[in-house]
Amino acid sequence: MLVGFIIPLKSKKVTPDWAVTCSLLDQTLHSLALQTCQDFRAVVVGHEKPNLSNIAWQTADYITSPFDVPPIKKAGSYKYYKEFKRILDKYRKIATGLNFLRQENISYVMVLDADDILHKNLVSYVINTKNTNGYIIRKGYQFYSKSKRLVYRQDLDKICGSTTLIHADLVPFPETVNDETISSIPWCHLSHSDMEAYFLQKNKPLKIIPFEGAMYVMQHGQNASDEFRESLRSKLREGLKILLKGKPTSANLLADFGIQDKDKFI
Repeated sequence: MLVGFIIPLKSKKVTPDWAVTCSLLDQTLHSLALQTCQDFRAVVVGHEKPNLSNIAWQTADYITSPFDVPPIKKAGSYKYYKEFKRILDKYRKIATGLNFLRQENISYVMVLDADDILHKNLVSYVINTKNTNGYIIRKGYQFYSKSKRLVYRQDLDKICGSTTLIHADLVPFPETVNDETISSIPWCHLSHSDMEAYFLQKNKPLKIIPFEGAMYVMQHGQNASDEFRESLRSKLREGLKILLKGKPTSANLLADFGIQDKDKFI
């Protein structure tokens, strides 16, 4: 029984700062390396293999996407999320990761963004409780890396894509990756905010992780949502939220997510 993690990675050609992208991914994989249960396989799917720490590459495999790099547009020029051609690129990378993992004894699948990090006990909890449908992470944090402040969320699944672990019986592992097979993969036709309702409607309710399972890292300039937070009003609202709801970090809490030194993080 294994948890399979698929991490779709932006191409160097479309990310605003490749060094930051690599640093974020390294931290994501570090949070996997420190899992109290190591019953998992992780695969990074990208166009260029990033330069990461030895610990990171001992934790995950890397495969190159067989598809072309998506077209490049200036940041802020996308008006609606569905206009991203990069989203199709992400979907193709998810499907490529599933294809890679289909020969493994995978029991649960999680798509993990390269700027999100996991609580050290997440894999252990999933493996030990063995829910037949999967899990959803509601409780967690937004970590503002520049401000070094945390905002606690009880609705993390509504704002963060790295919040569902779906039982392998409910996930297709395509033998061939193409745009047709992609359409049947949950993460490729459902918004993360719709996942819980979708499986509930199918009488396959997801079990709620009872602790703060994930941390959504912000303020590093790589968040997809940053492209829709361009207006002064949006920026002011974000700053106000950090000021009013943000709390100072603690070393023990950050260590639970694999962050050893917050001042050197991003």
